[in-house]
Amino acid sequence: MKLDKLIRNSRLFERLDKLDPDTTSKSKNDGINYWKGKKIVSLAEWKKIANSDKAFQKGIEHQNTNEALQYFPDDYTDWLFPLGVLQELILSEKIWLTNLQSRQRIPGGFGSNF
Repeated sequence: MKLDKLIRNSRLFERLDKLDPDTTSKSKNDGINYWKGKKIVSLAEWKKIANSDKAFQKGIEHQNTNEALQYFPDDYTDWLFPLGVLQELILSEKIWLTNLQSRQRIPGGFGSNF
C-alpha cells in the first residue's frame, strides 16, 4: 500500500505520460485508449478479431493472429490464443504477450479503464 501511495504522490504516471502518451493513459486527442501504441478493445471484441471460435472449429490457419496482434484486449485470459500461433508468428506473439502482461503489473492494470 505504501508503494502505491508513493507512486501516486510522485506523479510518476504524469511524468511517464509526458514521455510517451500512448503507453500510460487515454489519448489526449480522441479519448481512445492505447497501450504500447496499440488500441485497447474489449476482450469480446478482441476474440472476434482473432476469430478464435472459427479456429476451434476449422483449425489454427483460420485464426486471425496477425490482425489480433494489432490490438490489446481490456482483460486477460490464458486462452487468448488457445491453439497457439503459426510458426512464423511465434516471436511476434511472444513480444505482444510480454507487452500485454506488463500492463497487468502496473497499478490499475486489468479490470480498470486503461
